[in-house]
Amino acid sequence: MGSHFLGVKSHFPTWESIFWVQKMSSRPGKAFPSTGTPVPSREDSLQTPESQKNVNTENVCNIFPALAVIESRTHRKKLGKDMNWSQIESKMKWLWGYIKRLLNVLYKAGCGISYIWFLFPVVFWFSYVCTWRYMATDPHTTDLYLGISLVAGLFHVIATLFLLHRRRAVQFSVSAIMWFLSLLPFFVQSVAIQSAPTGYAAEHPIPKGLVCHTPMAEHADMEKAVNPEDSTTYLQIRKGIQGGIYEYSFYYPALPEGTIWLQCYEAGKNVPLSKREIKKKTSQKTEGTDRFTCLAENKEFTIYEGDWDEYYAARIEVWFKDKKGNKRKLLEKFYTVEGWSR
Repeated sequence: MGSHFLGVKSHFPTWESIFWVQKMSSRPGKAFPSTGTPVPSREDSLQTPESQKNVNTENVCNIFPALAVIESRTHRKKLGKDMNWSQIESKMKWLWGYIKRLLNVLYKAGCGISYIWFLFPVVFWFSYVCTWRYMATDPHTTDLYLGISLVAGLFHVIATLFLLHRRRAVQFSVSAIMWFLSLLPFFVQSVAIQSAPTGYAAEHPIPKGLVCHTPMAEHADMEKAVNPEDSTTYLQIRKGIQGGIYEYSFYYPALPEGTIWLQCYEAGKNVPLSKREIKKKTSQKTEGTDRFTCLAENKEFTIYEGDWDEYYAARIEVWFKDKKGNKRKLLEKFYTVEGWSR
């Protein structure tokens, strides 16, 4: 009778709900979010039995429906958290199962590699000899054999570790000794390849009959070579601190505001030379000019194609882009250049 009269059927509030009601009771005049009914004040709860008869029972009767709503909301939130956690747990189990299968495949592959461990030193030394054979004449073949020796050495390490795992003491000892003996030649080979010629100049000979300028010596005064009446002198190139490193200065008559930069091409086959790096290094914003003036001075750039002391012909172009985005070539000039050796 009492529970039915209070409006709650077989549903009791939790301690959190009761605590919330006690908190709301200290704030007379506030309304419950579910019913909009004001909360009874503390003075109403302290009245005598005679005075309690005059209390509006509607406020008290609406307390427990509010508790039921709060309890229902709390239950839904907990249920949602449980559902989210169960989904995460199922995904984690699937991911862990996938990782276990992948590790199992890798383990079997490693065990299989350990049975043919003796092949990897043979492949390594074969590619090592071929690398030295082609180092001075064919850079592309040299890089290929260097990559083969690197992969063979990596698989040799894996095979040696799995021999240790399988407790093959004798095979492990022999394989480890062969691997350590391969370390020193590999490092010597890597250092030698860094200074090996690429053969770029041999593959791109200077076309017959082509007139090429020679870059000025380092620290030469480029301004003295400029003649306003001779357009071929507008662009001046001089050598930098190392082969393949150059500096340029550019002079030009009246020109609107914009940006200038260099573009370099191999003269015979029209192959771009260090296109991105040169454009980035040589870009220079210019203000609008009404007379012959210097637009770029002593800006450094590097040509990476080629080797030291191996010269080939390059076409160096000066490009201009105005504020509207219109591009045009201002000048081109042929130079004999060398590449920066790695």
